[in-house]
Amino acid sequence: MLYYLAMMLMVLSYAFRNSTPGAEINYNKLLKQERVITERCFGQLKRRFPILQYVCRVKLENVPKIIIACIVLHNVAKSLGYPDNKTQMKMKEILRMTNFLSAN
Repeated sequence: MLYYLAMMLMVLSYAFRNSTPGAEINYNKLLKQERVITERCFGQLKRRFPILQYVCRVKLENVPKIIIACIVLHNVAKSLGYPDNKTQMKMKEILRMTNFLSAN
């Protein structure tokens, strides 16, 4: 999925070679914004699934399956409201404990 996005952006960059400077500036702004979003998504995935951050010791043909599984699990976790990282998990646990203690 992300590979397709990268390929599409490369094709679009080729299409803008003979364009006006204003169009190039607008395109570069858009590309910069999309790149930041993509990098943030990869960062979230890497934090949640360390297997994506380090050397993966599996057969090469299994790597795309692992990446897709991580993306699906990440989306399920986001839709169920699970926090992205340990800090958020600790904060939620502290809030639960304070709510529990104040209720008793």
